[in-house]
Amino acid sequence: METCPGRFVLSLYHDHDEAHASFFGLGSALHETIENTILLDWDLKRAIKNVKAKVRTFLAEARRSERRIIETSKRGMDTMLSDAERMIINWFNHVHPDGDDRHPIYDDYMWPPKVEQTFERTADSAGTQYPVWGSVDALFRHKRAVGMGNKDHMIVDWKSGTQKQRSDFQLNFYRFGMGMGDTPAHFHHLDRVRKNAIVQQADPYPGDPEMARLITETEQIKLGILDGKIPDFTPSFLCPYCPVQEFCPVEGWPSKSWNRLKLRSMVDLAVPLEIVKRKVDNGAQ
Repeated sequence: METCPGRFVLSLYHDHDEAHASFFGLGSALHETIENTILLDWDLKRAIKNVKAKVRTFLAEARRSERRIIETSKRGMDTMLSDAERMIINWFNHVHPDGDDRHPIYDDYMWPPKVEQTFERTADSAGTQYPVWGSVDALFRHKRAVGMGNKDHMIVDWKSGTQKQRSDFQLNFYRFGMGMGDTPAHFHHLDRVRKNAIVQQADPYPGDPEMARLITETEQIKLGILDGKIPDFTPSFLCPYCPVQEFCPVEGWPSKSWNRLKLRSMVDLAVPLEIVKRKVDNGAQ
């Protein structure tokens, strides 16, 4: 929610109405194929076949649907198959032990890693109002690990986009949620081939108190929504690529005012009955 809280809310309300975005479809196909390749010990040929099948399924659904289609100059529907094949080959060669050009950062870690590793940290432990939970793309264990210390693991998040990540918040959230603050962590860019560009390592961990503060701010936004408050919307150059842009009260179409009315109605309906009752009771006093 650090980019646009409003988009987060609209995505919840319009889950089945979101636009078909080529970059999201490509990312999902790659993530699912990487997970299966690790878990099922697929070779490269099987991985290529699988990722292309998933892309074809996405494309067929997008063509049948009446929903908007979002593309970018570097991630178009017409290039999804070749993009997927290129990136799964890159991943296999740079990460898998049988790859032709394995990145040295993985040499000191055991294979296979844990994939889609879920975590949940209690609110008491996290210093937040609610539990912190999520899942990590891959968690590697060091070959010389003797326990469960932070330095015995490495957190990895696969990225299929064309740009470097602007923030380490995602990796730091994983570190925080898993109680592994000083654990090495990096984004692995699937569409890069130069060794110094493939891996984008996270900066030093900012500490649990700072992460708890940031997460608490996000919690307050969510609590505000449950109390009937309209979330903030943050217009930017990314708006045309937002899968719920047409429903936005700031950048949407054909009527922003109509979108505001619809959002107001949906937020009111989302307020829990106990909060509505409390407001009614307070108003009667």
